[in-house]
Amino acid sequence: MGLFGPNIEKLKANQDAAGLTKLLESKKPDVRKDAAEALSQMGGSSALAGLLTALRDPDARVRFYAVVGLAKMKQQESEEALKAAVSDTDWEVRKEALTALIKSGQNLNVLRQAIAFNSGELRELAAVRLGEIEDPEAIEILIPALKDEEELVRLRATNALKKKLGNSKISPEAAARIQEALKP
Repeated sequence: MGLFGPNIEKLKANQDAAGLTKLLESKKPDVRKDAAEALSQMGGSSALAGLLTALRDPDARVRFYAVVGLAKMKQQESEEALKAAVSDTDWEVRKEALTALIKSGQNLNVLRQAIAFNSGELRELAAVRLGEIEDPEAIEILIPALKDEEELVRLRATNALKKKLGNSKISPEAAARIQEALKP
């Protein structure tokens, strides 16, 4: 404990994930938020338990930092936790979780959710990622994005579909579907 409370910087400098995790039990939301932020910056498997605890906190700021930290990890537990965070009650937490999942891989279910999300930035990122996936279902997810309200989403969807046209692995039926969808 510092003079006015826990010395989070000292715990962080000492890589004391257990001490930071203990601070997640504080009644003070700001202490919990700072502990979660320190754990997210620390990263590594030692921070995992604390970040998973922080993900259940009533304060959205604490959950947000938990998602930020989990996004840096390449462990099955962190990916599962991020998938759960996509349903969080807070919009920023959901957006951060979706963004992390999109960046970490090419999961069609996550991209299907993201292309319909209420953030143009996420829809745009999803369209780009869908263009990188060889699964024919990606085409069916992209086609409705050609009519998105955001110009950049429409542009990314158009570019992704054009990229798919250049791929010799797509079926003639899929190519015809893309060409039809791209007609002005």
